[in-house]
Amino acid sequence: MQYLNSFNAVGRLTKDPEIKAAGEKRVCNFTLAINKNANDGSSENADFIPCVAWNKCVDWLAYGKKGSLISVQGKLRSRSYEKDGKMNYVVEVMADTVVVLNNKADVKVNE
Repeated sequence: MQYLNSFNAVGRLTKDPEIKAAGEKRVCNFTLAINKNANDGSSENADFIPCVAWNKCVDWLAYGKKGSLISVQGKLRSRSYEKDGKMNYVVEVMADTVVVLNNKADVKVNE
């Protein structure tokens, strides 16, 4: 049996993207806030999705600011790490495509 690992969402950046060097590559860890309605429909909440982008996708995230509307397509990845003697588990999106939606011209970048 084959499974599909695909993530597609539109949301807003929770803070200005920070681009870092990882050897000869560039990486940007960012969080995508996706609005959702509460069950009673009276208030609005958000899900906060951790994402990671590499190389060409990072170039366009550099134009984003806190609150920028973006679309992210990618795959879910789970990993674990140890910090202060405690195991931590993370599920994050590895971005393959980033579309900046509130730019003058929508720009699509494929990795």
